[in-house]
Amino acid sequence: MSVIEALTPRLMKIVNPIERELYIKEISRKLGVDSRQMQKKIGRSPISSADLAAPKERTKPRSNKVRKRR
Repeated sequence: MSVIEALTPRLMKIVNPIERELYIKEISRKLGVDSRQMQKKIGRSPISSADLAAPKERTKPRSNKVRKRR
């Protein structure tokens, strides 16, 4: 079993894509392999600009009810 195969389950559990990519880059550097190839092997794509963008605010749908004045 290769080191990458042994680490894959642990790396896949990292939910934060930035944190996961940092681990992958560091492990790739230490092993002397290309980080893109390691990400391909793991099955997770590298982070994109969409991952870094601020989440869009969700607005509550307005009620169709008419308010009665008192």
